[in-house]
Amino acid sequence: MTASTSEVPCAADGDGLVLTPGSPLFREVEYIALHARIAVFCGIPGTGKSLMLGQLARLAHAAGRPVHLLQWDVARLAFETPAVLARFPEVDGVTHAVIRSAAGFWARRSVIDWLRRHIGDDCLLGVEAPLVGGRFAELTMSPPGRPKDDLSLPDIRFVLVVPSVKVRREIERTRSRTSAAPAHERETADAAPQVVSGLWAEVLRAARELGFTPKSDSYDPRVYRRVYARALRLRNVDVMRLEEVLPTGGRSAHDIGFWAKQLQPGRQTAEEIVRMVADLNGNPADLEKQMARWFLP
Repeated sequence: MTASTSEVPCAADGDGLVLTPGSPLFREVEYIALHARIAVFCGIPGTGKSLMLGQLARLAHAAGRPVHLLQWDVARLAFETPAVLARFPEVDGVTHAVIRSAAGFWARRSVIDWLRRHIGDDCLLGVEAPLVGGRFAELTMSPPGRPKDDLSLPDIRFVLVVPSVKVRREIERTRSRTSAAPAHERETADAAPQVVSGLWAEVLRAARELGFTPKSDSYDPRVYRRVYARALRLRNVDVMRLEEVLPTGGRSAHDIGFWAKQLQPGRQTAEEIVRMVADLNGNPADLEKQMARWFLP
């Protein structure tokens, strides 16, 4: 199954680099930008993964590498056709489990297809995969009986962005502002603040199921990292710590400053996959329970 690609315009307002050249974080992002074939940025909403993916894309583009993107908030929109939403509606801002599962099935097949089509060239695929609640969690899974697969190759990096408590609070404040008054068309698809809180609650539930004991219900980088480490145990992982608030100058994290190719399914393909997932999972409640165990690949 192949994915269609479309060129997506991004604001071109200078180079937009917010990382300090030569800093440890800059060198970390630059290394991945120059050497990875695929970089999958993982994490709950409100951790800075969109911004860091954008910085990686800028550095790769500056180095002359063609950049392609596959992002949850973009790709899922193709599945949310009127016909699909009539049957599987969003509830309290949360995408229906059938749509999440369909999007994940498509994403895994599309990433592997991209990998095979770009053997030998210098393209970079940047992926944004929340994982929590089953949002593209299929990218962390290997076929039964095969601990190694195409997505466990050394040059495919899964990047976990872990902000400090201070940085997380600032990101949440910024998200509250952009949710109320979006400055970029992509910000309208960002998870609302109440959804972000709900997804952190999912991480806490995962931590308790894994035997961790969070000291409180507040964001804790250590708990966050341990849960995602379990989810990514079959992948090559880079932990990217954000210890300082980066000076974005009011620029949206979604602006990367150049034209990038965005992987998206066609409408017919998306609706066919939704029907297939619905047929294979007769009870949506059972599917929801299955996707709640996203941290157990």
